[in-house]
Amino acid sequence: MPKPHVTIYTDGGCDPNPGTGGWGVVLLFDDQRTELSGGERSSTNNRMELTAACQALESLDQSYAVDLYTDSQYVQKGISEWIKGWIKKNWKDVKNPDLWQRLDAATMRHDIKWHWLKGHAGHEHNERVDFLAMNEIRKLRGEAPLVQDVPAPFEGITIQATATVGSWKVKIKQESGETELNGAEQGANSYRMALAAAIAALEALKSPSKIEFYTDNETVQKGITQWVKGWVKKGWITSTGDPVKHKDLWLRLHDLNQIHEISWKLRS
Repeated sequence: MPKPHVTIYTDGGCDPNPGTGGWGVVLLFDDQRTELSGGERSSTNNRMELTAACQALESLDQSYAVDLYTDSQYVQKGISEWIKGWIKKNWKDVKNPDLWQRLDAATMRHDIKWHWLKGHAGHEHNERVDFLAMNEIRKLRGEAPLVQDVPAPFEGITIQATATVGSWKVKIKQESGETELNGAEQGANSYRMALAAAIAALEALKSPSKIEFYTDNETVQKGITQWVKGWVKKGWITSTGDPVKHKDLWLRLHDLNQIHEISWKLRS
């Protein structure tokens, strides 16, 4: 049985560095959002980044499939590339070994994909965890908290689609309530299932709508937002000269995409 999924964003920092530190975490589950934050009076940027990742993973109450996003290459490369060598050398000459060992232990229960993203680049969740970390620093200093503009709630339909090998499921949220759909196709890969999920969700709507559509398949998200116009012009041939895979489903999705006003987002 597949593990439940969570997307995590983490950030940490000090002002000055070293100095007063703060960290922030956003966890995005299928049906809820959780925020965590904390700080230390004496720390470093790297220690706060590591602490954020540790706190995020340690907060999970069961084994998860995790996509964790950090703007710290130190954390992302350390845990995914360098740590095996550090363990072989018994942590000799490694800075912050206590936190690296803590993070290594926190990863054991989960299946984790570690992602680096550029900080301070306007990404909603990365900006949020930075905000949480900065407010923890201000709290420790006795300063007034920062106030972050809260975006107006989306007035339209929200669709969340997930796909695995051979199956898909969709959750449609609108004013009239919430609808869940699911389907299966024996032997179909997750790419084809993600397309099938998107088509089923949009075909279930009774009229043209404004939609925020969250898919966990990057090829579907990029295909419908970036590549499909070129495919149509070239007769459904890719830039490498190959036929577009699953053309039968792409034709249907392309038609549906033109009926609605859709903002396609990647759930990761």
